[in-house]
Amino acid sequence: GCGHAVIDQLYEKIFKRVLFLLDKFCRVKAPEDHGFEMHHHVVLLGFNEIGMEIAEYFRKAQGEDVLCVQLDPALHDKFQTFYKLNGAKTFKQSEQSGGAVEESGVCSNIYSQYADPNNPDTWHHYQLHHAKLVVSCQQGTTESDCVLAEDLAKHNVPFLALSDSNVEARVMYEAGTRYVIQSESLAAKAVKRQLEGQVLRKQNFMAEFVKQHKMDMKDEEDDPHRAHLAQFL
Repeated sequence: GCGHAVIDQLYEKIFKRVLFLLDKFCRVKAPEDHGFEMHHHVVLLGFNEIGMEIAEYFRKAQGEDVLCVQLDPALHDKFQTFYKLNGAKTFKQSEQSGGAVEESGVCSNIYSQYADPNNPDTWHHYQLHHAKLVVSCQQGTTESDCVLAEDLAKHNVPFLALSDSNVEARVMYEAGTRYVIQSESLAAKAVKRQLEGQVLRKQNFMAEFVKQHKMDMKDEEDDPHRAHLAQFL
């Protein structure tokens, strides 16, 4: 009797509260009303250098916002600070019309939502089956990526995901992933192409690629959009 009473008290004071907090964390959060349309949208699951490049492509070339679902609270706060609905679209339209193109401060086209990117409830909540492109920017999520790939393939939604090996890549392709980004493999093949026609002991060995690499790094350092997110890349 006494033991049961103690357990009941512990449940009320500790376990019940812990369970409540866990439930609160796992539950998909309602999106804030920014007017972001969850239809024919671009979705990033997680965020890294690849996610940044994709977001920048849609900002500069397409004038579009992208949705990013991830679980880093500091990154979420940073995105919220700089996100401006349709800011990329307005900038692109001004550019195309030949008018004066000015950005008042740094505006991000990344609409962040703080939620578990590997939770099927999240996929449903953010309408991934209505997206025009979904990209998983995460490593070590092959199992959940394959589940999502199978689902998105049924709706003909292109899905891109990361992989560390040929074995993983084959599994992902079989599951329905449209394209597997295998970073090390892509880098290795790029180096092989760069080596073609090079003379190893010449002073200008790889010189053109070194020059381009340094230019790219300088461009990245000078990019105000990247500067604000540098700590997360």
